[in-house]
Parts: sequence; structure tokens; C-alpha cells
Amino acid sequence: MMANRNPAPDDEKRMAVSYGFFNDGWDINSSSSRGTDYAARVTGLAWDVPDSNQFLHLGLAVRHVAADGSLCYRGRPGSNVTDFFVDTGNIAAESAFQYGLEALWNSGPYSLLAEYNHATVDSPALGDPKFSGYYVTGSWVITGETRPYDRNVGYARRVIPKRSWGALELVARHAQVDLDEPLVAGGSFTNTYMGVNRWATKRWKFGLGWTRTWLDKEGVDGVTDTVLARFQWVY
Repeated sequence: MMANRNPAPDDEKRMAVSYGFFNDGWDINSSSSRGTDYAARVTGLAWDVPDSNQFLHLGLAVRHVAADGSLCYRGRPGSNVTDFFVDTGNIAAESAFQYGLEALWNSGPYSLLAEYNHATVDSPALGDPKFSGYYVTGSWVITGETRPYDRNVGYARRVIPKRSWGALELVARHAQVDLDEPLVAGGSFTNTYMGVNRWATKRWKFGLGWTRTWLDKEGVDGVTDTVLARFQWVY
């Protein structure tokens, strides 16, 4: 069950609240008794100049995760086709509480986005481990387009090209994930990315970039360089 509360007219909306409750047992075909998850997200515009598409978006999200005796945290370095670089495996847990902070500054063709996520796992046997991760992304649409802000859902939409041949965007990102605790050897990595996107139409996007990942897991250090190519259809 999910809900979104924001009844004001579109041009007056500055805040959005969404929340949801989830339970596998509510599914007719499910035999799980894991428990109930709940989540909520609050966002708002701290600064807004609509005529020049300048804004500062801030957000806070919380989530309670139920467990049936174990949980698993793991992560990939910016690609869904790679192996999991960090992985806690299944760890004994009763539940977990997670929160996230988000900020997006936009001024015309320039934007800066950052997110931080933190999880505290209810696992007395493992000392109630804490995991975290963050990223910071900078973007410059060199052809001059900008990302419009959607006040109904509280985030910026995709780039819409103004020219028949599309829009070009330069992107740089720095990210870190830490799944290491004294009794949990999940590993940690730092990841950087530089790339270019071509928004061919309002539906098609092509991206090419280079990423470097520094991995530290179970006392072993490693560096991985990857070239990523993406073809994306935005529905």
C-alpha cells in the first residue's frame, strides 16, 4: 500500500510526502511471514526560481525493513551487469532501520546531486552493524538544456532535447560504499565515473563513460577500470 499527499496546485507545490506499508503476507500467492516494512519520504524546495529553472531540492527518507532471521546487503560499482563487489552475505538479523538524505542543486544546464544512505541492523549477535554509502554527481548539459523539476513527485525529470540531433551532457560522479564492521566483512569500495550522455530524443539516451573502482575486502586491495556503454529507452 502506497500513498502520496500533495493536493496544492502544481505551480504552488513546494513539498511532497509519500509513504507506504508492505507485507508479503498480503499477497495471496505468498507464504512468507517476514513481517511488515514501512517507508516514508519528505522532499521540499528550499530555493526556487522557476523562470530560470534554478532550484535547491532537499529530501529525507526513512525505511523499516522486517526480516525472517537474516538480511543481506551488497553493491555493484555503477553497473548492473558486474559482480557484487561488496557483499555481507546472509547475516543474522531481526530487522533494520534505514534513512537517506538527498540534495539537488540546479541552475540552468548545471546540476549537482548528492545522496547519503545509512542502515542500522538489529543484530545483537553481530554488534548491531551499521552500513553506509553516498555519491555526488555533477552534470553539465553543454547544449544548454536543463532538467525540469516535477513538483508532484519531488525530483528532476530527464533532459528534453531542443535540437533534432539531441542534447549532450557531461557527467562526473564520486561514490563510496562501506559494508565493513568488526564482525561483518562485507568490504568497501570507492568509485569514480566520468562520461558523456547523448539524449537523442525525449525517449532515447546513449551514454559512454569510464569508471575506476578501488576495492578493499577481507584485507585484499584491488583496482578495476571499466568502460561502460549504455543504450536506454525512457518510458
